[in-house]
Amino acid sequence: NVGYIFSEREQLSLNVAWTYLEGKGTSSAFFDDPTFASGGLKPLWFPFLLGPQADQATSNWDCKMNLIDGTFGRSFFLGKWLAVRPYGGIRGAWIDQDYIAKYHAAWTVDPTGSGNRELAFKDTKFEGENDFKGVGALFGLETDWYVTYNLAAFTNLKTSLLYGKTEVLESADGQVVVPIPGTPTIFFPETVVQTRNVHRLRPSIEGEIGLKWEQFFDDSSKRVFIGASYEFSFWAFQNMFENITNYLDSLQNAFTTASVDPRNIQFQGINIQAGFDF
Repeated sequence: NVGYIFSEREQLSLNVAWTYLEGKGTSSAFFDDPTFASGGLKPLWFPFLLGPQADQATSNWDCKMNLIDGTFGRSFFLGKWLAVRPYGGIRGAWIDQDYIAKYHAAWTVDPTGSGNRELAFKDTKFEGENDFKGVGALFGLETDWYVTYNLAAFTNLKTSLLYGKTEVLESADGQVVVPIPGTPTIFFPETVVQTRNVHRLRPSIEGEIGLKWEQFFDDSSKRVFIGASYEFSFWAFQNMFENITNYLDSLQNAFTTASVDPRNIQFQGINIQAGFDF
């Protein structure tokens, strides 16, 4: 973060900030019943390729977020102990997400064509990329509630509305099963790749609350400070993966449906900060 205070303009300030956040997540699940008599794991992505059921599943998610904010604001006091700084400006955002889901999937097959059915297992995988780039307006409000001359409780609440493009790439590596009565069940390896671009407004809201200690010196022209806070970040409608599912209607006609259920990104944690203003 870099900034400049126009003291001759009643504490009007210009700030340019770069923020980088990275999130990771992993998960796994296992199903112990080898016959699947009591159920099983259900692959959610492209189940007609990745398998109708599975006894093992793992997933990995990685998110990298870059933000560049340029804002104008003005600081002033409301009373003796409360300082506020409303601000507004422009934000640019680059949010890249990668997701991988792997399954040890099971099909019920006739391996000899004799009518005796058994389970056959194959490894399948889904890979997805969801990359957003956008620009738009940013508005916020900072407050400092001074307990003493040097110690203050502070808050920072900001929101943005960005218009941009989401580039989605999805790849499913699986199996197509061909059951022909009287013949052994045939497996064909199959890969489906689809891409699409979505243009849309994306809102976000971020908040911070904490404590800081600061000391002014050199005739109040310089300041050092340290602080700690709780911070959260909420980005709406960022995950735009599309799921394709086959199903049968009441007349046993096969249909393929594509659905998108937009989901959000959330971060939260403790923020430790220190700075020197001059």
